[in-house]
Amino acid sequence: MPQLRSNTSKSAILALLCSCFLLTLTAPLWAQKIAILSPDATKTSRDFAARLGEVLSETFTVLDLDLARAAHASTATETPFNLTAEESKRLGSAIGSDFFVLIRAANQPRSSFQKPQYHEAHAAIFLVSTRSGHLVLWSLPTVEESTSSAAAKGLDRSVRPISD
Repeated sequence: MPQLRSNTSKSAILALLCSCFLLTLTAPLWAQKIAILSPDATKTSRDFAARLGEVLSETFTVLDLDLARAAHASTATETPFNLTAEESKRLGSAIGSDFFVLIRAANQPRSSFQKPQYHEAHAAIFLVSTRSGHLVLWSLPTVEESTSSAAAKGLDRSVRPISD
């Protein structure tokens, strides 16, 4: 067996072996397919879904939003935010994903007795396992700002903590 002549070569090989080891540990995450759906089809929901897809694609395989939308439309679920386990499994099978995320987002003017008119941007996010058909996680980020655009930007910034 040839001997390595420098510490640099040993370090390089050690780094390569560690990288390969880490890759084998994270490979199952990259193999997980996630579809992101915004059944209400509002601009706010679609924009939030696209931003969430960008962030999640750093860790998972995110399916194309338009293809997932078309597969969802083919299942003709009447109440997309109140699916049974069987409907969730069927939807996941049609999409071809391990999980799917349902999103409903809105940006609305509000008012209260405590403060003058403001804008609230919020998103209801539901992560569903297509294998079991069960809800795995849900989140409801809400941002209040003085203008609609500031609330939208705040909601956009909230995507990173959701995915972590």
